[in-house]
Amino acid sequence: MAQITTIDTGLYRIPLSVTLTDSTHGEMTAFELITCRVRDADGAEGTGYSYTVGRNGTAVADIARREIPDLVVGQEADDTEAIWHRVWWACIMAGAADPSCWRCRRSTSRCGI
Repeated sequence: MAQITTIDTGLYRIPLSVTLTDSTHGEMTAFELITCRVRDADGAEGTGYSYTVGRNGTAVADIARREIPDLVVGQEADDTEAIWHRVWWACIMAGAADPSCWRCRRSTSRCGI
C-alpha cells in the first residue's frame, strides 16, 4: 500500500444567479465548495469535498488546511476507515470523548468513565 504524501485544500465561492432562501439557512447568495486533493506515493490522487451555504467556508477550509495534513500524511492511502476515525477523533470529537473508551466510541457525548 502507498502512503499519502500530500494534501492540497481549495476553497471556491460560487455565486448564485438567484438568491435562495429557506427556513434553516435564510438568504443564500452563494455556495462555498471546500476541496481536499489527496496524493499518494504511487502518484494516485483523489479529491473529496464539502460545502457551506455561503458562510464560514473560509473557516472550514482553514481547518482542513491546518489540521488534516498532520493527521493524514504518512498514513496508508487504502486504509480509509482508519483515516476517517483518526480525523474524526482529532477534529470533530476533540475534547468531547475519550477515543480509547469503548462507550465513547459508540456515543457522541462523554460517558463519564
